[in-house]
Amino acid sequence: EHNDLVSCVRFSQDNSHIASSSCDGDIYLHSLMTGQTVSNLSSNGEAIRSIEFSPFRKSLLASASDDGVINIWDIHTRSIAINFGQKHTAPASVVCFSPANHLLLSSASLDKRIIFYDISSKTIVKSISVEAPLTCLSFDPSGAGIACGTS
Repeated sequence: EHNDLVSCVRFSQDNSHIASSSCDGDIYLHSLMTGQTVSNLSSNGEAIRSIEFSPFRKSLLASASDDGVINIWDIHTRSIAINFGQKHTAPASVVCFSPANHLLLSSASLDKRIIFYDISSKTIVKSISVEAPLTCLSFDPSGAGIACGTS
């Protein structure tokens, strides 16, 4: 159903849905029970490069887009629950939730920064600058460490 390249797919925490994002700026939610598309979350048209479900609140889905915007969607209301705005000055490559802290979200970007957000207070808690554009990011399973990749 996407009109452009599919950029990311993720299983929901309860394995009931798959979310897919694309370069057309849309996110689709697909039911694994019925095989049908159950929801379309439309952004501002910018390519969405990364999506991830919260490991703690199964209705929350984070997205990172080419305009540097980081959003958290509520898949039940089909709307943006938290808009962190354009915190990156280049395309955001990846977004990921901490597996250990239900309030912590992180993003990485081609602007050479990793940003950590508190989703409760909707604020940036830390920003780390590196020497090269960032293309991927992952917390270790304990949530104590983070790894990133560059171009």
